[in-house]
Amino acid sequence: MTAKEKRPLLVVDDEVNILHSLYDLLRLDYTVYTAQSGPEAMKILAENEVSVVMTDQRMPEMTGTEFLAQIKDRYPDIIRLVFTGYADVRAVIDAINDGNVYRYITKPWEPEDLKAVIAQAMEQHQLLADRKRLMAELKEANDSLQRANEELQHANAELKELDRLKSVFIDIASHELRTPVFVISGFARLLARKGEKTRELNSILESADRLGSIVVNMAKLMETGGWENILQTQEKDMREMVERAVTQVKPFADMRHQHLEIKTDPTLPEIEVDPPLIHDILVNLLMNAIKFTPDEGRITVEARHSRKPGYVDLLVSDTGIGIPPEELEHIFRKFFGTFDTSHHTSGEYEFGRRGIGLGLSVVQKFVEMHGGSVSVESEVNVGSTFTVTLPIRQPSRVEEPSEQEVTQPK
Repeated sequence: MTAKEKRPLLVVDDEVNILHSLYDLLRLDYTVYTAQSGPEAMKILAENEVSVVMTDQRMPEMTGTEFLAQIKDRYPDIIRLVFTGYADVRAVIDAINDGNVYRYITKPWEPEDLKAVIAQAMEQHQLLADRKRLMAELKEANDSLQRANEELQHANAELKELDRLKSVFIDIASHELRTPVFVISGFARLLARKGEKTRELNSILESADRLGSIVVNMAKLMETGGWENILQTQEKDMREMVERAVTQVKPFADMRHQHLEIKTDPTLPEIEVDPPLIHDILVNLLMNAIKFTPDEGRITVEARHSRKPGYVDLLVSDTGIGIPPEELEHIFRKFFGTFDTSHHTSGEYEFGRRGIGLGLSVVQKFVEMHGGSVSVESEVNVGSTFTVTLPIRQPSRVEEPSEQEVTQPK
């Protein structure tokens, strides 16, 4: 055992020969301090950590039990031992009963017996230290648990308040949005009945109806707690949906003198989707491409077979400003954006103008509702490509092939 690992022991006796003898006996196993009086011993205790104090009972000025009684309150963790002759055993036993002394050692002692008693005292000191440490850790854990419980209660209260505010907000928003939508729709239909039918008027009617449907769906969300319950699928031609979305955004692209191109694989089958949601996906991606592509840039929409069997890919590519690498992993997060006030607007097509950062998160949600995925590849000042991968059939509608169909050779 090295000196660093030795446990500290203090021996107090007014006879120098006994101190030297005990020091020589114990120094290999312990760090041994010696003192010839109580005051000298108190000074050593004040300057050093000590695990066990061992003192003679008969000493000038004060007895060993009196000395140990004094250090009990000041150093309660120290284990206290006393040497005594048979004449003083009664007083030592009383000191043990009072808790001032751990054990006594009768004179004369056998070296091995003495070592055994000291080893037990050291072990007792370690047990008490471990208990104290564990109690402190338990208290800290309990305090942490209590703080966590208080924080949880506070968070639950905040969540309840937020849920209440959300319900109020949706109710108000639903009412406030419906009114102007119905006014726009009503005036557009009035103009149509007066013979003012134009492509632009039809687009206004279509957009008003779509916005009205969104408001209704917002109310449904509050009732159902999610989007999944309002997915209504039907088989649709992919090219038809692409052309319809391009027709709606083309006036904005024309204002910017941008070139819109459609590429669709004629062998694509009809795909099972919720058409309004796919329309929103395409319009969101196209409007992003228009806003972040310079004038006279090129935007391409492509529908093709996916490398993943049973899926199709929708790609919206542009020759725009691109997305910095550090933003790519966050691009689909709600409200993500640089929030540069010079770029924030409610405008639909101005170059570089940003919205509130919900469009791409909505795209991702609508795609995932269909069991698909969306990804993006981009290079700054070169352009971006958003790829939407959708299953041709929704999982609940896929028919299991018969055993004959599986084993039949081609």
